[in-house]
Amino acid sequence: MEVSFLGKELKLDNEEDGEEIANAIKNCRDMETLKLQGNTLGVGASKVISEALKQQSAFKKALWSDMYTGRLRSEIPKSLELLSEGIITAGAKLTVLDLSDNAFGPDGVDGIKKLLRSESSYLLHTLKLNNNGLGIGGGKILSEAFIDCHKSSSAAGTPFALKVFISGRNRLENEGAKALSKAFKLLGSLEEITMPQNGIRPEGVVLLADAFKKNSHLKCININDNTCTETGAKALADCIHHLENLETLNIGDCLVRDRGAEILAPSLAATKSLKTVILSFNEIRRDGAMAVVNGMKNKTSLELLNLDGNQLGECIEEIQDRMSEFNMINSLGPFDDNEEPDSDEENDNDEEDEEQNKSNIDVGDQDDLTSQIGSMGLNKTTPSKGKKACSVDNIRNFADNPSYKTWMEYDVNQRKHALKNYMQQGVLPSTDKTARHFVHICGCMENDESAIKEISECVLGEAFKDSRVEPQQLVTSLLVHMGLLKAETKVEKVEGLKGPLSGLENVILQEYFPRAITQYFIAFLLKPNSLLDSCHDERHRVLQKLYQK
Repeated sequence: MEVSFLGKELKLDNEEDGEEIANAIKNCRDMETLKLQGNTLGVGASKVISEALKQQSAFKKALWSDMYTGRLRSEIPKSLELLSEGIITAGAKLTVLDLSDNAFGPDGVDGIKKLLRSESSYLLHTLKLNNNGLGIGGGKILSEAFIDCHKSSSAAGTPFALKVFISGRNRLENEGAKALSKAFKLLGSLEEITMPQNGIRPEGVVLLADAFKKNSHLKCININDNTCTETGAKALADCIHHLENLETLNIGDCLVRDRGAEILAPSLAATKSLKTVILSFNEIRRDGAMAVVNGMKNKTSLELLNLDGNQLGECIEEIQDRMSEFNMINSLGPFDDNEEPDSDEENDNDEEDEEQNKSNIDVGDQDDLTSQIGSMGLNKTTPSKGKKACSVDNIRNFADNPSYKTWMEYDVNQRKHALKNYMQQGVLPSTDKTARHFVHICGCMENDESAIKEISECVLGEAFKDSRVEPQQLVTSLLVHMGLLKAETKVEKVEGLKGPLSGLENVILQEYFPRAITQYFIAFLLKPNSLLDSCHDERHRVLQKLYQK
């Protein structure tokens, strides 16, 4: 039996507001599923809903993503504590808990730690905490709760056996990964671990890979958009040998590079169960790519090999020919974002050039890591021939006075990494600065679609992935700087919207772009406006994408 208020957009502040949901729960005998996604829940409403939950011992699935939009961070833990109390009092045994897209940070994990340690979580097999801003602190609290639950449940004869753990966009970093790896090792029951966009560096990847080995039933590993390098690739290659059931490996945008791909190739070749291998946007060249491709021979279960966004140049045709020889061309993903390889030879130590920042693993753990990691190279990446090196300081100056000529003078890989780092270090979580940079940089890109795509992915992509950023506030800032919404304070006048609209079009269908905000863009893009009238085609394409979302 199910009670659903999915997408009702109810603003539930006080006890009276919560009565409708509470009554629906009371009137649903043996309720198993409660869907509250897309509403906003205050403490008062949580009280009456909690009381109703106390009568639902059959309750199993709490689908509560996107449930606290507009709420103060201080409200959310109390609300979660109340809801947890209702579940625990009922003696319910949860199997699924989804709290994704609630920006509650480590305090939110505090709100559910009692639930995660209780008997109500002994049978929990799926936990989704995507885009919650957990941070290192939240990762540590979560790990402790897992370990405590496993201890008490094992003593009761029903060991906690989590199967699916999803926690992307949470800035867990190395310390958070380290804490969770301890819990993963203990559990040994996981079948899916999805942890993209967490700022995890090679040391953290090594620790996670060591924990993955202890979960022999793993079918899916997704650590997309962290930093792997050769160091992490070695650890992953070793762990893959232990995972006979692995079906999906997503290590796209992890700076694997050529040597990392070559290291991974034999393990990928030996894993017969693989269906999906994603190695996109990893600065891989011909040798690494061909090593991976050659390992796909006789892999009858393969459905997708994604090598897009690497530095393959004319090698793409060779890859396609080889996959055709294997009768597997239909399993090869498209090449929409390929880059030409640099003309200079790749420095052997380039794999570790992003490791110059001091590791945030405790000093006491370094000896334990040394045997797994080995020495780190510290050489700087050299720019492509004829291009300038690009640093965060260069991008900071560029963002204040953007020009197409300046952008194109910089090395393509360095400028993208520098812009992402600038966004993370000097802009976010400010929605005003994000919007201003996006509009004015895209506006000067002279309709170069490739350049605009780079800008939009680095600026809006990083912003929408940041759990500190409220999407609706970002929409408002974008509309203001695009001249489509009147500003309370004076903003720089925009000359045209072709560039910004093209940039917006590029990100709408991306996973990180929230579907809930499409209606705001649609409403303003449909209004009469002289700026929009001068770029009819771009507006039409953006609206098409918004309707598709």
